[in-house]
Amino acid sequence: MAAAVAPGGRLASTFSSFNESLDFLLMNMLEALSSGGEEEIRSFLELTGERGALLEALRARYMAPEENLSVSEKSTLFHLIDTFRQALWLMNGEAQRLAAARVGGGLLA
Repeated sequence: MAAAVAPGGRLASTFSSFNESLDFLLMNMLEALSSGGEEEIRSFLELTGERGALLEALRARYMAPEENLSVSEKSTLFHLIDTFRQALWLMNGEAQRLAAARVGGGLLA
């Protein structure tokens, strides 16, 4: 697993893209938590919304036979995408909690 995502590994750029996306989401979460502002919370809520179809499309693309990935590389990608999905789900729960606490849940309407 580590060799596939190590610098120069076949999945290094994919891992880097997921890492950058997660970093962006975490920065938005911190901004929403620290400011408590309606705009920041709304943005965070939108960013962490349902992404199941997108993640499934990514999984299908990377698992396609023409990618010529080994079983180990496919397993690594599956775990990477699933972990990202779980992180999104947790962050969306926090976004919904923040929105519900703001103006009695008026942001969720």
